[in-house]
Amino acid sequence: MELNEHPLGPALQSELASITGRKTVPNILINGKSIGGGDDVEKLHLEGELIERVKNLGGKRVEVTAVESEEKRRRRRRR
Repeated sequence: MELNEHPLGPALQSELASITGRKTVPNILINGKSIGGGDDVEKLHLEGELIERVKNLGGKRVEVTAVESEEKRRRRRRR
């Protein structure tokens, strides 16, 4: 459901904006800190910064394991 169609939508958007500076969703939060929306997370990933950002914001509770993408597997098989 879209926030603008939900009875609590305006209040939720207002609260999101006051906490994170963003009132749109998705709004990805790690330990209460926004790293942005879907496009922002994709950009961090493509720039190779997502894992480090998650580690930094997640602290000791986060363990990141690299997963090979399907595209990398295909390229490796072609060699």
